[in-house]
Amino acid sequence: MTVIVAVPHNGRVYMGADSRATQGWSIIELAEPKLWKQGGLLLGFTGAIREQQILQFCTAIPARSDDVDVLHWLCSDFVGAVRAARQSAGYDVKCPSPACDAGPSLAIGVEGRLFEVFADYSIAERLAATAIGSGGVEAKASLHTTAGMRMAVRKRIDLALATACALDAGCSPPFTYGHE
Repeated sequence: MTVIVAVPHNGRVYMGADSRATQGWSIIELAEPKLWKQGGLLLGFTGAIREQQILQFCTAIPARSDDVDVLHWLCSDFVGAVRAARQSAGYDVKCPSPACDAGPSLAIGVEGRLFEVFADYSIAERLAATAIGSGGVEAKASLHTTAGMRMAVRKRIDLALATACALDAGCSPPFTYGHE
């Protein structure tokens, strides 16, 4: 369980993440952050710990040439690299159930643009702040209420994370932050 908050602002993408994972009814406070920089991307991850490890440590992010749009590159080369790494690790195996072939849920910041990768590997560009994970709905509500207010981006992220953690048992501080 997780909450990742992502806010595009003035040509950059800012993110914040909680530190909780769950295994059944057990709580695991993670030392490894759920967001990191890799291959020119700022990545915020929700899902199984092993999925994050495969993405973070086993996936070679391919280079993008300047003549290829970021969305095109993410949908083709990036997704291909993620799938290849997951398959190589035995994690992404085709089977009759759609749940078996579900990919990771990610927020990606690149070149000031914010993208969300869904479990079916589809990718959508977000024009405004968003949140993903089990606390995503609560965090989005907070982001919505602060959208027109004059406040620092970090304050908006803090409020969204705190709201999610107050209302969703799958989230908790400490929080980590990053920007691209």
